Amino acid sequence: MEADGIHGLAQLRGDVGGTSVAEHVDDREDAPPQRVRHRLHHRRAGCLNRCIQHSAPLLRRRNYLLWLGGDTAQQLGLGLGCFAMPLLTLAVTGSPAVAGTVAAAQALGGVIGFLPGGVLADRYDRRLLRTWSAVIGLVLSAAIAVLAALGLLDAWALANLGFLLQLRASLLSPASEAMLRTIVDKKQLAQAVANNQGRDAAVSLASGPLGGLLLALGYAAPFLAQAASFVVMWVTNAAIDGEHRARREEPTTMWRDLRDGLAFVGRSRLILVTCGLFMILNLAMNGVVMATLYSMQMAGHRPEVIGMVTFALGAGALLGAVLAGQAVKRIPTGVLVVACMGAFAAAMVVVTIWPDLRVVLPVLGVVMVSAPAVNAAVGGLLMHVVPNEMLGRVESVITFLAILMAPLSPALAGWGLGLVGLAGTYGFFALLGVGVAVVCAAYRPVRSLPRMDSWDEVRV
Repeated sequence: MEADGIHGLAQLRGDVGGTSVAEHVDDREDAPPQRVRHRLHHRRAGCLNRCIQHSAPLLRRRNYLLWLGGDTAQQLGLGLGCFAMPLLTLAVTGSPAVAGTVAAAQALGGVIGFLPGGVLADRYDRRLLRTWSAVIGLVLSAAIAVLAALGLLDAWALANLGFLLQLRASLLSPASEAMLRTIVDKKQLAQAVANNQGRDAAVSLASGPLGGLLLALGYAAPFLAQAASFVVMWVTNAAIDGEHRARREEPTTMWRDLRDGLAFVGRSRLILVTCGLFMILNLAMNGVVMATLYSMQMAGHRPEVIGMVTFALGAGALLGAVLAGQAVKRIPTGVLVVACMGAFAAAMVVVTIWPDLRVVLPVLGVVMVSAPAVNAAVGGLLMHVVPNEMLGRVESVITFLAILMAPLSPALAGWGLGLVGLAGTYGFFALLGVGVAVVCAAYRPVRSLPRMDSWDEVRV
């Protein structure tokens, strides 16, 4: 809703398809005047309430809190499922090779749905797609729980149910992320992304221990909890009001929508360069983490000690999420991106020189403090400048490209440890990190990105 609509309540534009309030008071010409006045007052009051909510602080927005509560419940449920699924698969199949094949089938579902999912998010009501995501997740999670409790699971059932569960996520999650654009004010998008970063860090810290406690009750328990999380998402999503469909100028085919989304990303050098730099940096940083985990396991460290790596990363990200909102507001986005890229590169150089666990753990934890700020800045900027009717497709293309790079990190880490050892593997990833930092600092369109209050000036 535009702020200009506050001037003159009779001209307010509500969530009624862009037409004025008076046009929706009563369709009958002979409606009693008292009834007309009552309905007009009701419409005006509803639109005024939406205007007030639109300008409210982020954590006082009813729709945002409902969205965040449902999304947090879903993320916690998915974290429990991701923790339990490999252990359940190995227990059922008894073969690491078969378990790996099942995991590959499940991962395939998490990849193939993102591009069509972005098209769906830009064609249909995003709240409705979110409802379907919750319902399908509830059914599949309950099915896994029931079959596990009855002892009827086998590799075929796990592969298919896991594939469908991951396909649901990749196909329908773009709608949930794009829905933020119609829930919060554009100036609050960066803070909303920072809140998501903190939430994800907290969920990452909690899902492992909680998943272990639930597994002690039986293999069905984590998936019952996952099913309950989808119920929470379903209920909170139903309580969200307003219009959450991307407005389209003319009807098009899904194939054309997909081509338009790919073309939009392909035409934007800023998006291509920024996403390329982040993909390589994520590859390098994830490679350092995987090399650390592999080396600790090869050295015979206890599982709880190995878990300290993910705890350090999660704790750093959680602290960074608290600081991210103010950092994005006060620091120009280009300066923030260059500084964070440089910090990650420096951290990788440090662990290459001193590949000792007593150095690696605190360095990784400290550098992760900067991650939520840069993610909030770049993610908020993209949500701010990309047209709402294109947002689902653009985000799905970026996510799809990032996922394609994900399998390389553990592979390169494993190969590197076998060929050049831990320090050499760290050194390889450090070279990638330093290269990203140099290119980022040298590329003026990224380096000169303005502060959040001037994002309207950015053109992609």
